[in-house]
Amino acid sequence: MSVIDEIFKLIALALLLVGFGFLFVPMGWQVFEYLRSGIWTPVTIFDVVFYFSPEAAYAIYPSNWVGLARVISMVNGGFLSSLAFFFASATIFGALED
Repeated sequence: MSVIDEIFKLIALALLLVGFGFLFVPMGWQVFEYLRSGIWTPVTIFDVVFYFSPEAAYAIYPSNWVGLARVISMVNGGFLSSLAFFFASATIFGALED
């Protein structure tokens, strides 16, 4: 195995760890806040979108596709970003197998 392959393995492992971080950090924060206050505060995908782009209020208060917006609002905020990192690391690991 070459040095390049080892570097790509380290990059894939780093992406995998970042993906776990994006998955567990928002959930850990939610649990911490619940244990502290007794009130469950969800962190949804829309919360993450609004945090990075405050002018995206249409995502939180949609005028159409309301049913889809309600379904998406039930998904944890770190879920999709962690999936992206998992797929990226799986792609790198898969490319190294060839």
